[in-house]
Amino acid sequence: MSLQIKKKLIKITYKIHFWLFKQKMSQEMKSFTRNLGYVGTSTFLVTILMTIFQVIIGRKLGPSEYGKFSLLDSLSGLLYFVMTLGISTSIVYHLSLSKKESEKKTLAKTGFILLIINVSIIFLIFYFANPLILKIQHIDQKWVTLMFIYATIYTFHYFAKSLLRGYQKMKFYAIVDLFSGILTLTVALLLIFTYQIDNYQAPTIAKMTGFTSVALLGICFSKIWLGKMSINKAKRIISYGLISFLLWIFVGLLNSSDKLILNQILPSEKLGIYYAYMLGSSAIIYQAVMAFLINFFPTAVAAKSKKAILKKIELVFKKTWWAIILLGVFSTSTTLILFGSKYPLKLNYTLIMGINSLFFTFYQIYMWLINAQGTKAVFETTKSLFLGSIVQISLFRLMTTKFDIQGSFAAIALTNIFLYFLMRHKARKIYKL
Repeated sequence: MSLQIKKKLIKITYKIHFWLFKQKMSQEMKSFTRNLGYVGTSTFLVTILMTIFQVIIGRKLGPSEYGKFSLLDSLSGLLYFVMTLGISTSIVYHLSLSKKESEKKTLAKTGFILLIINVSIIFLIFYFANPLILKIQHIDQKWVTLMFIYATIYTFHYFAKSLLRGYQKMKFYAIVDLFSGILTLTVALLLIFTYQIDNYQAPTIAKMTGFTSVALLGICFSKIWLGKMSINKAKRIISYGLISFLLWIFVGLLNSSDKLILNQILPSEKLGIYYAYMLGSSAIIYQAVMAFLINFFPTAVAAKSKKAILKKIELVFKKTWWAIILLGVFSTSTTLILFGSKYPLKLNYTLIMGINSLFFTFYQIYMWLINAQGTKAVFETTKSLFLGSIVQISLFRLMTTKFDIQGSFAAIALTNIFLYFLMRHKARKIYKL
């Protein structure tokens, strides 16, 4: 029965591909689609689990504590970008290019040692900068300590995933990701309903447990201890990593600056409401994009004709833009209804979030297609994200102060529209389309 379903799905995939591009699938595309199937199925299931997780903690914690958790999650993401120093992205890039198994093992071990060194340095900096952090944001010592532990575990979790992506072990990647999602939800339910922990610590500890499982399983599966430390490989990893580090810093700013500004201007309840809308708009779209990009980047790195990929991306945008907006509106509305009456559902907010979903999706795809070209191309996307960060911070300061939370929704959508046109222009210029 499962084999028949699989055959039908493959047949449907081939038909969709032909409808979009008017040509049969290449062998490279078939391999990409198979890997996307593994990760896509896993992501779909994990999305259901994480939606349940977010709805439970959103309803149980209320907007105030949920706002604290969302701020911790965002700031941890920003700290992660500093901790990883672009090493994880560099590992995916170099493993995808490498053909020899022994070289891959050396790259993996070298990257892991570099990561440990960098995390140790960041720990020392964080220890001495701790009093300054407490002054800038309205947060306590326990919150800050938990944020640092969360970010550290997430760093090793993402590195482990990067190893699996670089090795193209997408089936195992999917299994590990699904296991992590089940574990995270289980721990959250235990903490909230059995141990009666109804503050931001419950979801934070639950997610850290899931991250730890991925880090251990991914690193063990990759058998990095079989490799050797190489100074030459370290130079290669750091060379690409430092450029992508700048890129990730601005990605972190884009992901966190909105919450940081809202935390200073609005009460935590409104921050929780904003985060619920953002989560709703990304519940389906963002997860689908991440599943796509997990396979897309290493595939694009190894692809011979990146210009052909760019043409296909533009064709997909023309044929599916309306569907993505509708999906974003549906996803946001459904999430807000599930969150309960404490999170008001407004049609204009959901429409803005639907539009935001479309432009966020495609600016991400363009960005990673550009990055697949190499170090110089990564520098181009870094400059674009720097401009995007300035635009976002300026818009949020101006529009939130003037129009309250509705200004925040408009600001995030306008930022992603700006980044879409900028990344599209860069991609067309690089690949001479």
